[in-house]
Amino acid sequence: DLSFLEVPAGRRWPGGTTTGGAADPGGSGAELLPPGTMLANRYELQSLLGRGGMGAVYRAHDTALGSDVAIKVLNRRRTKNPVRVEAFRREVKLARLVSNPNVCRVHDIGEDTGSLFLTMEYVAGESLAHRLQQTGAMDPSSCERVLRHVAQGLAAAHVAGVVHRDLKPENVLLRAGTDDAVVVDFGLAGFEDDEHEGWIAGTHG
Repeated sequence: DLSFLEVPAGRRWPGGTTTGGAADPGGSGAELLPPGTMLANRYELQSLLGRGGMGAVYRAHDTALGSDVAIKVLNRRRTKNPVRVEAFRREVKLARLVSNPNVCRVHDIGEDTGSLFLTMEYVAGESLAHRLQQTGAMDPSSCERVLRHVAQGLAAAHVAGVVHRDLKPENVLLRAGTDDAVVVDFGLAGFEDDEHEGWIAGTHG
């Protein structure tokens, strides 16, 4: 469970998923909520963006503000583990310390009938991993732009004393039709002072 998402952004609900809390047919172990589900009487789920062993991320419509957001929902069985819940809350606290166009903005945390979720900026586009899978190696100009944006996002995090600790193509989103990169998923992030010699967090390569 080192990575929240195991299936990259851009995927949709697997066929036949029509009931809330259904097991993920894709095998990631994530519980999936059906489109149309309302969270906190405010957020209407529209489409699945990604899923993993700890939960799933959806595109949702904020009916109070009339705009779209992304919502990360923690699996209900994870909410019974205080360590997982604290890590989820910590992700929100850390991500909100970072303000930069190349870092996905995290808005708030909420709860609805036992479901713990966080709301964040919806980035229309695809993950860097998906782009590379579809098109192969990027041309030098596009590559330079993506790397520069990622570096700027990480630099802003480091200024705030935050270390991402799980940077990979799946955690970099590219805005639709551009090479503008946005760093996402601070689920394994920590403060620089948290780093201990011999202890490593992240995704196994």
